[in-house]
Amino acid sequence: MTNAIVTLTLALASQNETSGETWIHLLPAGTFSGRDGRGPYHVNDANAIIAASRAHAGRLLIPVDYEHQIDHAAANGRPAPAAGWIKGLQSRPNGIWGLVDWTPAAAEHLAKREYRYLSPAIVHKPDGTVVAILRASLVNNPNFDLLTALASAKDGPMDPKLRADLVALLGLNADADDTAIIEKVRALVEDKTAMQSAKPDLTQYVPIGDFQKAISEVNKLRQGISRHAAEEQVASDIRKAVILPWMKDWAVELCMNSMPSYEKFIQGIGPGFSYLHKKGPGAAPPPDANERRSAIDGGQRAIARNLGLTDEEYIAARGDD
Repeated sequence: MTNAIVTLTLALASQNETSGETWIHLLPAGTFSGRDGRGPYHVNDANAIIAASRAHAGRLLIPVDYEHQIDHAAANGRPAPAAGWIKGLQSRPNGIWGLVDWTPAAAEHLAKREYRYLSPAIVHKPDGTVVAILRASLVNNPNFDLLTALASAKDGPMDPKLRADLVALLGLNADADDTAIIEKVRALVEDKTAMQSAKPDLTQYVPIGDFQKAISEVNKLRQGISRHAAEEQVASDIRKAVILPWMKDWAVELCMNSMPSYEKFIQGIGPGFSYLHKKGPGAAPPPDANERRSAIDGGQRAIARNLGLTDEEYIAARGDD
């Protein structure tokens, strides 16, 4: 959003220069007097003044001349060229403003700052209540010193449509003044600048390599168990003759990496190893040492094949005395 606000603000600042149009301050708000002592004058209803001014102009644009020459032309006989034409009027918190389209000559005078101020020609009642604006003039010795100087006009009130768009974009109230708009834009720009220049707190972040390693360990733990738990599980299975002692290291490693795989292996071998240690009434007397070393029955042979061992390898691994 900040980029859009900055773009719109720059557009507002450059609009007058590129189009030749400027919003000029025609009348201050409230009660005021002239520097020559005339007054006080009262702007009680800005909208009524605007309506009367438009009605007086009819279908014509309201002129802006030089040094009130329109009013003096009949007396001095000099021409009264227009400096610009007021195309629109609007009420603002600080008075009445007009959108003027300058002539090239007047635009050049303003660019060179040969004229800096504006003086309106008004109609008012005996009590000083302003009724209408007839026209305005470029002057360097204005009677009303509360008006915004022309050299500062481009920094003053904005075009109404662009103002409404900017106010909505900023989330401000519809009656927000220019100061509120500028302060909001400044705050947003400063926030963005601060975010871009801020250095990250490295204590709040984990290097990607360490993070990936941690994730790997977590995934392993989801499938396997700790070494201590694995050793206890394997020791228990050895005591129960579920697996043989020489399989301990392999079984512990398998439990740590994948407990489901270990459990599947145990289920696959069935009761074969426990059969080797089975004793009961009526059991045949144990063979002598030589027979034990060379004997292997059908069940043991099945176990050996399941382990991928030959009879001899199984007998050697069995550990008979």
